[in-house]
Amino acid sequence: MAAATARIGQRRLRLSLSTGHHEAAAGADSRQDADRVVRELYLAQYRSLVRLAVLLVDDVGTAEQIVQDSFVATHAALRRLRNADSALSYLRQDLVRRSRSAPRRPARSQQPEESKPESSAVLAAMRQLPHGQREALVLLLYLGLPEEQAAAAMRISRRAVREHAARGRAALQGLLCA
Repeated sequence: MAAATARIGQRRLRLSLSTGHHEAAAGADSRQDADRVVRELYLAQYRSLVRLAVLLVDDVGTAEQIVQDSFVATHAALRRLRNADSALSYLRQDLVRRSRSAPRRPARSQQPEESKPESSAVLAAMRQLPHGQREALVLLLYLGLPEEQAAAAMRISRRAVREHAARGRAALQGLLCA
């Protein structure tokens, strides 16, 4: 009886070792896939995501840090995502969430020499908007996302995105025409 139990134990051990080996190999493959997906996203989207974050937090250094942190979080979350195509959506969501909690800097009084006065006035007016309105306008108008994707990035309903955008446009018009 003890010999039979020992054989069963050895079979289980061999089975668990071989399964563990396959799981380790599958884990390495999934890590390589995650690395590849994040690398491709980084090359294709980094600059536009930094510009998006700058519009949300008003500071290039903070924006770059937020984008880097969002890429790290996306890499870690890739196993939980349904497919690699949803990685960009997850990345934007994480970026918007991190931008909300980032420390805000006061608006800079100096503007770059190459910037146009009109765009500086629009940016200054955008900085005065509440965060929700600002996020909606940046995602819809600057990035050109459909309402559905903007809603996913902000983690609110499409209707709420439309309301934030409408209020933001009205506020911007009031600020720019005053």
